[in-house]
Amino acid sequence: MDARSVAQLLHALRAVRIELGERVVVAGESETARRAAQLARVAGALTVRQVAPEALASEPPASADVLLFALDWPRLADALRLVRDRGRVLLITAGGSALDFNLYPDLHRRSLVLAGAPGGEPESPLVDFAQHLIETGQLSTNGPRING
Repeated sequence: MDARSVAQLLHALRAVRIELGERVVVAGESETARRAAQLARVAGALTVRQVAPEALASEPPASADVLLFALDWPRLADALRLVRDRGRVLLITAGGSALDFNLYPDLHRRSLVLAGAPGGEPESPLVDFAQHLIETGQLSTNGPRING
């Protein structure tokens, strides 16, 4: 993953405003999911758990302030239950088949903020920051899945 790709992901992560000490769950095992987990840690998350699709159902409900969703759409309902009320969700997925959640109980009633990755090119400072993270080893280009 090059600096521009990392900057695109940083640009998307701005939408959910990860704050110091928050709990983040990353749903997915792709390279993008792994990078998102690393960047959540850089952003100041207290804990970052990367969860495989088959493990979503066994995760404790309301265990995350922020969910970074990097799976196909059919898994979204399972993942949404991991977010606390008034939490934030970033969709960083390629999509897939039809959505499987109910807008009112799964999002609206719980006051969840649902964000997607913004379009366009990231600003130059984000590209420079991404390059810095790569060069200083703060962003691994081939590390294992992050948990805890």
